[in-house]
Amino acid sequence: MKIWTTKALADTFFPGRKFTFEIRLQTDIQSSFLQGAIPGDMALMELPEEYIEFLTMAKARGIRGPFIFISPEPTVTDEQMKRYNAMVLDIKRTEVSEIREIVNFIAKLAMERDLRAASAHCPAGEISDIEFETVHEGQQVKDPLRIKQVLEYISRSKIPVIISIYIFENGQPVTARGLCRIELFSGQEIVLHRFKPYIFSEIIGENTQIKLVLSHREENFDAVSTVLKTDPDRLTITVPYTLFTENRRNIRVEPNRKKPVFLYILQKNEPTNACRVIDISLGGLCFETGSELIKGSVYVFAIVLPEGAGVVLCYGKILYRRPSASVLRYGVQLNIHPRDEELIAYYIMNREKEIAGLLAHYSAQKT
Repeated sequence: MKIWTTKALADTFFPGRKFTFEIRLQTDIQSSFLQGAIPGDMALMELPEEYIEFLTMAKARGIRGPFIFISPEPTVTDEQMKRYNAMVLDIKRTEVSEIREIVNFIAKLAMERDLRAASAHCPAGEISDIEFETVHEGQQVKDPLRIKQVLEYISRSKIPVIISIYIFENGQPVTARGLCRIELFSGQEIVLHRFKPYIFSEIIGENTQIKLVLSHREENFDAVSTVLKTDPDRLTITVPYTLFTENRRNIRVEPNRKKPVFLYILQKNEPTNACRVIDISLGGLCFETGSELIKGSVYVFAIVLPEGAGVVLCYGKILYRRPSASVLRYGVQLNIHPRDEELIAYYIMNREKEIAGLLAHYSAQKT
């Protein structure tokens, strides 16, 4: 967990610096947080003028806070902020020492929560409460009328919807996917049914966050919703308030932590250290490294698949880079020879089967 804040606030409320910080200027703390924060990170900043918009965008990206805003006056009540896991502290009416105690206490709780989520004590296949990270380079659709048109079209045309949830495997969240249909769209909520595999409707509980991939004519959208109600063979979910344009055409899978996929960057006069692959598809992958790579540049990679499944040499273009803990996270578009694509396709197919097995295992445990 990292705390995103300014130097002035860090010096005032965390004099001991016992946590990990991302220090930003007051002028860009909001944009930096929205671009670089990951689920589990915390924000401490002055109360933004458009605080609801900021919190909504953070939530849409799967960042659940906590958010602590420092204000010269109590402009927002706790009731208004509760749904966003946020609070406002009035620096004029509350002593700095008292605010310091509150801020440090919340940070400690957030860190303990983060450690619990990352620990390996979670049963294999258990539903994860980690929210989806929906940071996208593409466009966002926030117009309620446009969102309504997309959902009505999918419901009317009986177009399948891809549904995703996070489940735990060896203490790490991985994405499990299935298909469903929209049975009813009332404008206020959505009812999903006809799940494949059927166990999705059995294992997903209320307040679980799910991700949807919606196909509308020539466009694909990502959306994040929350389960409101569970019934046999059905889920009632919230209507997403933001759609994210999805340009990917290939399913990405997260490698098993005990059977990792490694990536080597082949550069002249540079060491070929192994990088951790976060997810991989036929068209690209995401990895972490401490090396400085240039966005838009092309590099030569060696991808080592687990259990002797093969080694793939290919070119890759850096599409984005973001800070992640003490390293950098990169997204790469791959250019792979068709014969090598078969190796990755075979790995992805087997990995999807592994994750489906986790779902079945968890379903059997519940029954």
